Amino acid sequence: MRGEIDVHEKITVFKKGGLFSSKLKPVEIPVGKYKTTLKASSKKKFKLTIKDVNGKSVKVPFVIPAGTKVPETEGTLLLSSAETKQPYDLAIAVSTKVSGHTYTTTESCVSHYEYDTVCRWVSASESCHTEGGDEVCRTKPSGQQVCFTTSSRQVCSTEPGYEDCREESTPVYGSEEVTYDETTSTRNVIAEFKDGDIIKAVFDHAKTKSNRDRVGSGPCY
Repeated sequence: MRGEIDVHEKITVFKKGGLFSSKLKPVEIPVGKYKTTLKASSKKKFKLTIKDVNGKSVKVPFVIPAGTKVPETEGTLLLSSAETKQPYDLAIAVSTKVSGHTYTTTESCVSHYEYDTVCRWVSASESCHTEGGDEVCRTKPSGQQVCFTTSSRQVCSTEPGYEDCREESTPVYGSEEVTYDETTSTRNVIAEFKDGDIIKAVFDHAKTKSNRDRVGSGPCY
């Protein structure tokens, strides 16, 4: 999830040491606001990527204890620094606000169809095929029978032109009153980095989704 981290006081977190390194090393995040992404890297870990910290992105891993249920739509979760393997406790709050309304709007519709007979002239066409030769046998005066095959020939036929008529439909458009139910939900995730009772930094994420359902309509005129 994308969001922003607001660092109220300079914090020191542990980041990954390198691409193939499992060791963590400390890095300071100065006071300021940073674009941030929060992503689950496994069932037991999630990764916070803080962008543009002195020109670089800082990837901060957090450990999630086995069996921990992270709230999806509503709820809170407190993870201690001993659990996350980071210097700060993490207080997570998830809330979802849902609002909706019904409205009616005018839309285009097909009121009816008009039917017309449309005719077109189909031109005459010629088709040809080749037929094999015939076997012809003759008897010589000597009584000997001689047979041979005549040459193949091309046979053509012409189909006369004709008028092709068919019924075609044309839609006639009108308008209708359509009623919709529209629902909007906004999910907020806030994670506080706490040193005792002091909030050192706050990660904030918000995502809004809208859904529209057609629930009724009037006649089409």
